[in-house]
Amino acid sequence: SQVEAYKTEWEAYTARINGEVAKLEAFKTEADVFGTRVQAYATGVQADKAVYEAEADTERLKLDWLDGRVKELDTKVRQESARVEASLRTNEVNARIYEASGRIEENRVQSDAQRLDVLSRNADLRMQRQIQETQLKIQEAANKIRAQTDLLNSVLAAHSQVGASALAALNYSAQISDSIQNSTSCSVNYQY
Repeated sequence: SQVEAYKTEWEAYTARINGEVAKLEAFKTEADVFGTRVQAYATGVQADKAVYEAEADTERLKLDWLDGRVKELDTKVRQESARVEASLRTNEVNARIYEASGRIEENRVQSDAQRLDVLSRNADLRMQRQIQETQLKIQEAANKIRAQTDLLNSVLAAHSQVGASALAALNYSAQISDSIQNSTSCSVNYQY
């Protein structure tokens, strides 16, 4: 009986151990299933990782190509910027030269205009002086002609009186001689 009690106790203990072993076996099976799941998940993760790495490599290649393209465009932009800047500097220099040429030409035109104005005023003054001198000469000539005309008129008046006297004497003498010869009279009268 005591042996029976130990036996029963032992059998209960063995049943408990066997229950615990069964639990362990179930837990082990569950762990194996979980391990299989984890392994499958890890395999999926590895596959996804491989896909993502391939995509990442593709994107890196694209980025490298784009980086090269950006550098190429950057080089072209820098070259074009340098060309435009050089062109702007050249145009700026040309504009300054043109502006300076314009100022020089403007100064030359102003100088020429001033010189022409001075020449015009001098020519005008000379012309005014010549007109005044000509008017004086005309006045002097008119005065001389007037004086000569007056002198000539007085000489002519004196000659005309002498001539009239001479003609009157001739007329008288012609009348006397004609009256002696024909008794015809002829008279000539000159008046001045």
